[in-house]
Amino acid sequence: MQGVGKFSVILCFSTLFVLAIKASAEQKSIVIGVSEIPNVLSSKKEQAGPYNDVLDKLKIINPDLELVYSPPARAQRLFDKDVISCLFPASKTTIPDSNTLIESMPLTHVKAYIFSLKPYKEAADFSNKIIAIHRGFTYGNIRQKIQAKYVELEDEQATLQFLNKGRVDGVIGYLPDIQGALALMNVPEERYFYGDAIYSAAEAVVCHDTPANRAFIQQVNLLFAQLK
Repeated sequence: MQGVGKFSVILCFSTLFVLAIKASAEQKSIVIGVSEIPNVLSSKKEQAGPYNDVLDKLKIINPDLELVYSPPARAQRLFDKDVISCLFPASKTTIPDSNTLIESMPLTHVKAYIFSLKPYKEAADFSNKIIAIHRGFTYGNIRQKIQAKYVELEDEQATLQFLNKGRVDGVIGYLPDIQGALALMNVPEERYFYGDAIYSAAEAVVCHDTPANRAFIQQVNLLFAQLK
């Protein structure tokens, strides 16, 4: 059985490199817009996280891969203008007019919550209150689900600072993103309350539908399957 396992790994990596050659032949490089998420995914070594390891593995498979780190809203604008080929982490469900896009299998799923300094029973408790969110994030069209005043800020650190100063009643964020921001701020997670998840998002690679990008998505799918 051990010999069969080794053969399977070798065969899988052989397939990955064949797909890499195919993608390279069709397009010189794939450019991915990468969202800066402290302690999850970052261009700064001191803030790098597990998703950096995933991209490092992708670059081994596809050495021509180019990464453009930026805030999520800017990455989306570049993607909409076709300046970059793909987005990560991303999901087609959060992108309007996604019929011309392709998506990899999800690497994982992340959940979003409402964080508050006070206990609450349910998300509806924040109706007609003030909520801070990361600019460019929709959290499953949360504005249509909770009728509140939304304040868009640059990142999770800014939203949490608004909450700590009493300028908003709550903060919406994905748990890994909030945990990363709290680590940078040296603030314990136990200071905040959060209830049931309000949204669950797939963490995948989304690309414009081209022959080269389809070959690249096959590479991504094989890698993500190995990492599960």
